[in-house]
Amino acid sequence: MTGARAAVIGLPFDCGRHPKRVGARLGPAAIRYMSTDMVRHYRPDDPGDFDPVRALGLVDCGDVPVVSAEVESSVAIMAEAVSAVVERGVLPICMGGDGVISLPQMQALSRKYPDLCVLHFDSHTDAYPEAGNETAINPATTFSYAVEQGYVDASRSIHFGLRGFSYVPRVFDYTRGLGYQAIPMEALESEGVAGLARRFKETFGDRPVFLCFDMDFFDPSAAPGVFTPAWGGATAREGLGLLRALKGINFVGFDVNTLTPGADLKGQTAWLAATVMLEFCYLACDALGLTPKGGAAAY
Repeated sequence: MTGARAAVIGLPFDCGRHPKRVGARLGPAAIRYMSTDMVRHYRPDDPGDFDPVRALGLVDCGDVPVVSAEVESSVAIMAEAVSAVVERGVLPICMGGDGVISLPQMQALSRKYPDLCVLHFDSHTDAYPEAGNETAINPATTFSYAVEQGYVDASRSIHFGLRGFSYVPRVFDYTRGLGYQAIPMEALESEGVAGLARRFKETFGDRPVFLCFDMDFFDPSAAPGVFTPAWGGATAREGLGLLRALKGINFVGFDVNTLTPGADLKGQTAWLAATVMLEFCYLACDALGLTPKGGAAAY
């Protein structure tokens, strides 16, 4: 990783819990496949002809060796792999995998950034209650567990895109009870992209932020191949536009997750996930001060 400012890490893990859509473990391979010729680095309206991948010296560290459904041991392995990158001063850009992959990233990032905040784009909070005295690790409790373990400052963290139906009642109230902001998808219509971006920036200030992007934030018409789809999500234009509006936030890590290739339609969701990864690269360049003056005009 000599000279690299950011690194891609594949986290090919899923808990195997979904009755019909197991297979998010295949997400990293699908994203890499669609990245080879379907994602182009230059924006035609950018007068600086800026290539964020080259500016970052981006390297692909490959996939972390995990065993799906072996949750605790795999989370520990993923946390150590991400820590190895973070400790070298390299910004991690991860791809999964189901929503559990965000947990080891928060664990690793919190070691360097004890005041870590989270911006979570998802149709679900993934901060659900768990029976018993200690929260079990699964895709529904990722962010409950993160608060329990002290990995994030919930009071300055946001879940956005929330919608749809739930197996348990009052899950948004439970999420807010943990300290998180929980913002329904309807805010995109009422506040617009610019208003939401301003709200996010006011919440985070200059704090270090981990951006966790669940592909079911998009409507299934744009991203059919996801772990738990929910109607009424963002269009591709809205989702990518919102990412571009986040310039100025102090991002220290990124992930895209829940791509489930077995439910995808001719690679449509994988292609969109690969495009989200490219937007991460632009945001990483901004956070690291690598965007040249006059470059990345599409922001």
